[in-house]
Amino acid sequence: MWNNTYRLSMITTAVERYRIGPPFLILMGGIAFGFFMVSFFMFLPNTYATFLTVAMMAPLAIVIVGSAKRFLLAILTICLPITGVITLGKARHLSGASGYMISVFDIVLGVLYLFWLIGIFRKRDIRVNFFPQISIPAFFLIGIAALSMAFARFPYLSEVEIIEMLKMYFCFLYLANNIKSKSDVQCVVIFLLLSLLFEALLGFAQHRYGEPFFPTALGAPSPRAMDGSRITGSWKSFNDFAWYLGLIMPISLSLLFSKIRPLYKFLCGLTFFLSGGSLIWTGSRAGWISLGAGALFVGISIFSKIRGKPGLVKTFAWIMVIAILISPLYPKLSAKFYGRFARGDRGSAESRLPQFKVAWNIIKNNPMIGVGINNYTEVMDDYDITDEGIESYTHHAVHNIYLHVAAETGILGFTALIWLIAAILIEGIKYAISNRGFMVYVVIGMIAGTITFLVHGLVDTASLGNKLYMFVWFFAGSILAIKNIKFTTMPIRE
Repeated sequence: MWNNTYRLSMITTAVERYRIGPPFLILMGGIAFGFFMVSFFMFLPNTYATFLTVAMMAPLAIVIVGSAKRFLLAILTICLPITGVITLGKARHLSGASGYMISVFDIVLGVLYLFWLIGIFRKRDIRVNFFPQISIPAFFLIGIAALSMAFARFPYLSEVEIIEMLKMYFCFLYLANNIKSKSDVQCVVIFLLLSLLFEALLGFAQHRYGEPFFPTALGAPSPRAMDGSRITGSWKSFNDFAWYLGLIMPISLSLLFSKIRPLYKFLCGLTFFLSGGSLIWTGSRAGWISLGAGALFVGISIFSKIRGKPGLVKTFAWIMVIAILISPLYPKLSAKFYGRFARGDRGSAESRLPQFKVAWNIIKNNPMIGVGINNYTEVMDDYDITDEGIESYTHHAVHNIYLHVAAETGILGFTALIWLIAAILIEGIKYAISNRGFMVYVVIGMIAGTITFLVHGLVDTASLGNKLYMFVWFFAGSILAIKNIKFTTMPIRE
């Protein structure tokens, strides 16, 4: 009896002296909660379990980082290439949105908007800029898409696609209003390049081992769908992966010629080199050619910024470094290029031409407002009068984003898209011409990325609500925000 009383007294003294009670209870409660959540996740689909895990970890990460806005901005940037979604009310449809889609990107953007709105209500002097030079053509494009619903065979598909377009506009609006400092720009650039580096390494692993090495719940293809000769990164399609690489790689290329610290420059060069290797192993000829167009724009822009002989020598030196790094791989690279351009491709290129004919037939018969946004694949069989009967053995939309938009939203929608893209490019080029410093190289890279998107879109397909368009809106918001930042230098030494 005395021994039991003594032990109880010792435990009580230890709890009071070292205060182990609350931490002990928290630890045991955390372990119990962890076991419960693991058991709970076993009964959830992979996508739902992944989303819930991210949501649970986010508050802890915010506490560690210290800035909720900066942390969420980083997560938003990281989530750009992640295509995994939860689809509610899913319909059988291939080309665009097939239901109400919810992604991690959408959730993070929603939380950022919540913080922004709370700030607006607390500080009533906060000014929201709608940037009419971009918003007017954007409203026109979304409005025409909404009007096309009246002519759509399946209005539901149009509705869910328009919701995706609205998400993109809201992403642009948030970034343009809330990237306010040099540190914000640095955060966006760093995580764009880190994501690119991760995708490049993932691509190399896929090429080496023939496995996706990425959760199918977040958008990766299943192991059975992997083609050993072509890689996809975190994307379902190797063409989309090449499209993504071409969008981001020009930023790392442009920063190679900026006046940043050698370590950062080395990391930009390494990222460009590795992602270039992954781009080659995608086997996407459109990706290779479109990157060439973006790199050409970067080269012209960089030469326009060079002042004197030292700048020219430095540029030539970097070109030689890249050439030397690539030289050991030349035999394999040349074989890959030769194989894709000179050998047969199972009719992939030839199938584009009859697809163009079908799209042109749709445009001729529905010139002003089209057949309805996100309804192309639902009506294309009715307009297939080609000798090949192309739509009888392919269910994809036309591999040309301009014909695709014109067929679904008519000449009005096509005009609105060109207006919007032209406005983005003009804003970026005006800033690049009239300014100097680190941010100019960021803007040059984003303009070049937009150009690669446009060139690639000549021979590939993506609906207006496709994830790839989000990058163009993301670049537009970043460029408009950078234009409003007074200082064009970064905390990185110039």
